[in-house]
Amino acid sequence: MSEPLTKNKRKAVKSPSEEERESESESETPKQTPVTGRLRKRRKADSGLGLENLGKHWQLKEEEEEEEAEQTGRRPRAAKNKQQKKKGRGGLRAKPKIPKAPSEDALGRRIWRGDRGILSWYDNVKQAMESIRGGGCQIQTNPSCTGNADQIDHIKDFATEQTGLPEQDICVDDHHWKVILHDTARQLYNGGFTEEDTILGNTAAMNELARHFQWSCKKCNSSKSGTKGLDGGAPRYLGECPGEGDCTL
Repeated sequence: MSEPLTKNKRKAVKSPSEEERESESESETPKQTPVTGRLRKRRKADSGLGLENLGKHWQLKEEEEEEEAEQTGRRPRAAKNKQQKKKGRGGLRAKPKIPKAPSEDALGRRIWRGDRGILSWYDNVKQAMESIRGGGCQIQTNPSCTGNADQIDHIKDFATEQTGLPEQDICVDDHHWKVILHDTARQLYNGGFTEEDTILGNTAAMNELARHFQWSCKKCNSSKSGTKGLDGGAPRYLGECPGEGDCTL
């Protein structure tokens, strides 16, 4: 036999109709938005104002913030919010995507990417330097100097010299760039000589060669106190081409 319902148990047991009514009332009741600290402060400030005075109150608030901003040099909060809305989500504007730098200009000339490692010696410069290699290391400033002629060294630091290379503005694939031509950088790397110059056996050319280059051992060349960190010359992006009718490049 089932246990008889007491007075308390009768209150605990709900009929199906009562449960349906309660579920309907719960679904109709909107969920309350959690009150943040800022919202709580604003509600407290607004509680003593009538509806007609509420708009005037916040208008005066913005004017006070703008006046304070003029005195302190800080941007008012209202202006910040407007600016963030213009910029979009989070107040951040996406950086424009820079296209990949071209390897050649419109005339097919190679563009230097700013790395001295891809610059090489002309054959005539190497041959002329080989003729004076017997003198050994000409720097001899490192205590560990071996005296060997291991490497050709620029007397004037190339990292500093290359900052004076002429740049050119070019238009490639509807984009403008400021670049240094590879041949221009390579000629400076070779002391200003060209591949066609006769150096070996030419006294004036050999004297000019000695002004730019010297032999060095690895120890002395790696410890030279030349200017560091000035290697540059990579293509610089200028922007999109304005169009065939307005492009001057």
